[in-house]
Amino acid sequence: MKNKLVLLFAIILALGVISFVILKFPNQTKTGKPQVEQKNNSSISYKPLTDEKGEVVVEAVPTKLSTKENNEFTIILTTHSVDLNYDLENIAILTDDKGNQYKSISWTGGKGGHHIEGTLTFSKLSQGASSVKLIIPGIDNQDRIFEWELN
Repeated sequence: MKNKLVLLFAIILALGVISFVILKFPNQTKTGKPQVEQKNNSSISYKPLTDEKGEVVVEAVPTKLSTKENNEFTIILTTHSVDLNYDLENIAILTDDKGNQYKSISWTGGKGGHHIEGTLTFSKLSQGASSVKLIIPGIDNQDRIFEWELN
């Protein structure tokens, strides 16, 4: 009888842990990469891209790419070993296929710690651009480069 009670308790505990994980991380697959479908005002979605060089994982996804308003990217930095003390607003660069370069306007995610998430904003794109490249240099001594075709 005591063994059955222990087994029942273990099952209930396991179900509780599984429920917590599912509720806490509903948008993540088994690999831990978010299944994000970000859409801007014109319902265009862009895929999240992940760079896993060194000790820091960097994920970037455009939430708005436009020639009419500021451009926004959700940026997530995660590590278990180094301090994320990076000034993303001052180091990130956005370029387009026409050779134009855009400096960031703002970063909402702060810096420091082991997990940072925020929005990186750039000015509007020049007319005629068909792709963009987001460059975040020096993250764990590695340049992180993400590219998207404009829809």
